[in-house]
Amino acid sequence: MLLPESLQKLRIKTYIKRFLLCILLFSVITALVYYYRETIFSYELIPPFAIACIGIAVYSVPFGVSGIPLTLFDRDWEGVITAIDIKTNTDTYNIGGKPYKYYKNDIVLTIQKQNGKIVKHIAKSLGVKERVGINSTIMGNAHSVATGKIENHVDEFSVGDKVYHFYGFKYNFYVHEPHEEHRHCIVCGTTNNFHSKTCWNCRSELVKHKLTYGNKY
Repeated sequence: MLLPESLQKLRIKTYIKRFLLCILLFSVITALVYYYRETIFSYELIPPFAIACIGIAVYSVPFGVSGIPLTLFDRDWEGVITAIDIKTNTDTYNIGGKPYKYYKNDIVLTIQKQNGKIVKHIAKSLGVKERVGINSTIMGNAHSVATGKIENHVDEFSVGDKVYHFYGFKYNFYVHEPHEEHRHCIVCGTTNNFHSKTCWNCRSELVKHKLTYGNKY
């Protein structure tokens, strides 16, 4: 699958914006530290090691907000789905003093990358809450509802489907199924007609198919 030139340029522009944001935040923090330096470093009871730890934590904020570390280490890759599982998590919490139980089901894809590495990816998530103590015939069984709804999406994936990861985009995970009828925009996530060249929502160019793993799609 080929990433169009327009999307490659968009990715570069996005990274430049992130880098500039990182520099801006770093500069603002440095200016504040310099302005309040007498107050910050006047506490004799605070050991130098603690000050150093606080400084590292504060100066890590620009990198975390801008996502620069992910930019440096992330790369495009492709792979094949080898297994599909549904993982269920439950939690109990109160809303207005009333107890609720929350069920969250995830479709977890096991993927073998081209280099042989196995990774797991949560393709879809669905949560349903249930009022604890209410008759299930009135409220319905939330666990069954959640399981039934997530199982409706399992058929969207099959073992052997090709998957692609395009770093730098919000919707960077792309599943390519044989005989698929739709194409998803990796910029805004909108579903488009398979034969469309651009996204009808954001007008970004859609990814193109190519020869991969010895098969043409």
